[in-house]
Parts: sequence; C-alpha cells; structure tokens
Amino acid sequence: MVAHYLLGARREATQNSQAWLDFQNEISNLALPASLKRGISLWTLENLERHRPELVRHRILHDVEQRFISSEAHGRLLEAQHLGMLSPAQVEAILEDLANREMAPIDPEHMQNLLVKTWSRNVSGIRNIKVN
Repeated sequence: MVAHYLLGARREATQNSQAWLDFQNEISNLALPASLKRGISLWTLENLERHRPELVRHRILHDVEQRFISSEAHGRLLEAQHLGMLSPAQVEAILEDLANREMAPIDPEHMQNLLVKTWSRNVSGIRNIKVN
C-alpha cells in the first residue's frame, strides 16, 4: 500500500491531493493503532520530501548471495531500497543476516516479510511524534 502510493507519487512528480486522500482512507481502514496510522502518514510525507531515488546506489548481489536469494526476492529488496523504505545499512544488515542464518533459497514472500518487519521498525520510531 505505501510502496504503491510512493510509486504513483514519484511517477507524477507532484503530490495529488485526491491520491493522498485515497491513501489516507486506506490507512484508516487498517486495524492498527491510531499512533501507527499517524506514523505511516508522517513517514510517507517525510519520505516524499527528503528521499531522492535517483541518488540510490542499488546493491548487487555477490555470487554467494545469488545462490540462495532468488532474483524476484532481490527485486523486492531493490524496490524497497529505491523507494527509501530501507537505508543502505539496513539492506546490508538483511543480506548479512540471511547469509549467516540461512543457506536455503530465499523466496519473494520470505524477503517481503523481512522488508515489512524492518520498515515497521522505521515507522515505529516516527509514530510517537506529535505534530503541533
């Protein structure tokens, strides 16, 4: 949902107020605490203001990593990095953790779960901020 909104907003190069309202409605329909919903909104606005996708240097997998991380799973990781949902340090930490723990193939769903978990920690740091 957030990635979809960010892709659309970046494609248009300006924020569309109707798209933002639709995004807010989607968030309001989620069964999440109000503070987390607010955190998602604030994180998204901050990302649109500060993140510059054109400056992102994508992480290419090393030969060993290519053996157990599928190209689709790697694509999801790159998309999250490109959208600013993960920092380069977080990308490295995910890849290092996968290399140290699992040599079994990493499918896209497993990668998606790792990305959501990491991004959720990013949002949780923002969710308690109160706007004046």
